Amino acid sequence: MDIDFDELDRLEASRQKILSSSREGPLRILCLHGGGTNKKVMEYQTGKLRNKLGDKAIFSYLEGSRVWNDPVHPVIERMFGPGPYFGWYGVKNSAPERDYYEAMLDLSVRFYYNEVDTALERLETFVAKEGPFDVLLGFSQGCIPITMLTARYRQRDEKPSWGLNVLFCGIPVRDSDYDELFKTPLQLPAVLVYGKKDELYEYGQLLKTVYSSPVILEHEEGHKFPSDDAIVTAVVDNIERLSRRSGMAQL
Repeated sequence: MDIDFDELDRLEASRQKILSSSREGPLRILCLHGGGTNKKVMEYQTGKLRNKLGDKAIFSYLEGSRVWNDPVHPVIERMFGPGPYFGWYGVKNSAPERDYYEAMLDLSVRFYYNEVDTALERLETFVAKEGPFDVLLGFSQGCIPITMLTARYRQRDEKPSWGLNVLFCGIPVRDSDYDELFKTPLQLPAVLVYGKKDELYEYGQLLKTVYSSPVILEHEEGHKFPSDDAIVTAVVDNIERLSRRSGMAQL
């Protein structure tokens, strides 16, 4: 068999150009807000990260398409006005008579997400049109579509175009219709940030098993972004270390 070494050289040069270009310029970080907030809230919440990264990163924000009709936290309304506010999906479970958080901790209770497919399509379309991004960053409910889209890429035997998931106060995907997506851990690098006083802290620990070897960071606060400068610095350090298009490195 004849080998076209010139063609091999051209392919390798092209590959190196892609790898090189993927590491030039500021990091691009796409942020997904929690349920019952919006991108203005998320911009405020990520303020410390933006300040730490400075001109090393460009932050983009995507809002959920599901209007939030449940009560909004009074602090959010006081700081950001009447909205509108959004979520990524609605939730139903097989034990509606029970306390929601109690039902969540009972793994025998089945949960279902309303309109989550719409959220995934919205996210994937945004990533394709506005990317490429280096990092997908989520808070609370916003972590769910990030994890689900990552798993969908694997199911389709495709590599994500981004290289890192950073999830604050995240929880595992609970919709029973999607159990098949999570038979084995996801290989994409992930940073999981937990608040020890978060009422979902115990349940959120299950997210550690969804990713193969996540970086775990914890702070002494609740369901919020950390204010501790040392934790914020640790998050930034891991973003810079892990985010440079891990998918590209596997070409």
